[in-house]
Amino acid sequence: MKKENINIFETVSRLADSLTRIMGKNCEIVVHDFSDLSSSLVHVSGNITQRQIGAPITDFIYKAYKDEGNTVADICGYKTIFNGRVMKSSTTFLRNSSGEVVGCMCINLDMTDFLNAKALLEEWTNFSDKSVEPSEKFPASFQEMLDSMLEEAVVEIGKQPGSMNKEERLEFITMLNRRDLFAFKGAVNEVARLLGVTRYTIYNDLKEIKDTNDH
Repeated sequence: MKKENINIFETVSRLADSLTRIMGKNCEIVVHDFSDLSSSLVHVSGNITQRQIGAPITDFIYKAYKDEGNTVADICGYKTIFNGRVMKSSTTFLRNSSGEVVGCMCINLDMTDFLNAKALLEEWTNFSDKSVEPSEKFPASFQEMLDSMLEEAVVEIGKQPGSMNKEERLEFITMLNRRDLFAFKGAVNEVARLLGVTRYTIYNDLKEIKDTNDH
């Protein structure tokens, strides 16, 4: 590796450690060296996604880099989900003095606890006489429609899926089932991803809900 690139990764790795010390346990910062995308992870600070040195680049970042090459723009504030935990992520691409992209630094902030707190505060500050006007949404795709339905259910239940216990999870799934969400292909897998469980858990929950309602 060129000395310049070594200096870039050493500097960014120190920066990552400093930032995670300031931001605490809800922050993870990883550094990738693009000289070998199959084992690009060269530094990890924090432990949200439980990755180890030598892990490959993510498909999302790989696609952006592959499509745009050295002109790829930084990606800030996008939503990702890991084991049901909701993260706010940002990726900064690292360039050498020639403008060549040599790697990236990715920041992942676990927002789950903050989103739960936000829902609690909104519940406390809502007024009983506040009128709510119905709104019709016009999704451009199935995924957008599914995301909208799931977001509405999360707001209604007041807790992020990844932090729900079984009772809350059953209530959440019951709510989605009443809205016929599971009639759509792919819905079970998407809900399982949000909850951080397997699709078989969702099928078992649906069966338990049905058995309970039948009695």
